[in-house]
Amino acid sequence: ATFSASNLRGMGRERCWIVLLGAVLLPNSLGFAPPASPSFPASTLGHRHHFALRPPSAVASASTLLPSQPAASTRLRVVPEYADAADEASWREANTEGLCNVEDAMYCGLVEATDMALILSEYMDECNGKGKKLPQPAADVLRSLLSHQVGAQGFWTTFLTDPELEKCTVAPFDPSLLSALARFPELNMGVLSSCLAMSATEETVYTEDEDDMMRENAAMSRVRVLKLLATITSQPDPEEGLHGTSWLLDLVDYELLLQCMETAEERGLDVEGGVLEEVVGVFPERRPKAGRAAAQGAAA
Repeated sequence: ATFSASNLRGMGRERCWIVLLGAVLLPNSLGFAPPASPSFPASTLGHRHHFALRPPSAVASASTLLPSQPAASTRLRVVPEYADAADEASWREANTEGLCNVEDAMYCGLVEATDMALILSEYMDECNGKGKKLPQPAADVLRSLLSHQVGAQGFWTTFLTDPELEKCTVAPFDPSLLSALARFPELNMGVLSSCLAMSATEETVYTEDEDDMMRENAAMSRVRVLKLLATITSQPDPEEGLHGTSWLLDLVDYELLLQCMETAEERGLDVEGGVLEEVVGVFPERRPKAGRAAAQGAAA
């Protein structure tokens, strides 16, 4: 079947709420509700060594990430990809009704958060398409929105499910987005982990149901999260002191991904060789840690 742009946008909006309710607020169709925050504590910031991730070459879907060698030194520093910011007048034009402001973004509810997220993400897409980054007033609103649980849930589900967003959902990502992630890491990586797990689970369910449209929509969200992870774990030029934010990888809730795969298997879904198994395999260095944690829990 052929769908118009408005139909696709409408279905994207509906799926935004499905993901939001399923991954964050309510138990999903498999009977498992991912936690709102990571199940393990944040690591201490500073220099450390672990394997960064890189997307494999010639993989159109960008659905898999592989460990890169050698291990990279990391520290908190976001490297801007856009030299110039869009002019503030364009932001005022995009935000004509004044819905997006710092104070409201800090204390908004879920409906308001998704409304702000739509304005911000569409404006970010427009700016990035012109080679510009967000101007400071827009960046301040984005940072405020990503500073609390409800705001982060509203933004990321909109950002990951809107099919019309193209430029801002691929690298290079807007530096304001990466800065906000680095400023509120546990919160946002927890929500992204939930969205990744939910999208991969949805894709598995819709594959079984032979619902190609919904499967492709879920795959789009999964790929967007993985592209973002590939960017934040890259090291631009460590020897020159240009470090990425690869330490954020430590906050991906690997145990949550494993639990989704195990629950899907218990529900009779075929996960072998599928996207859930593939997503779990994205983080191979985390598997031993998760295995030890499970063994310790069983022993206790």
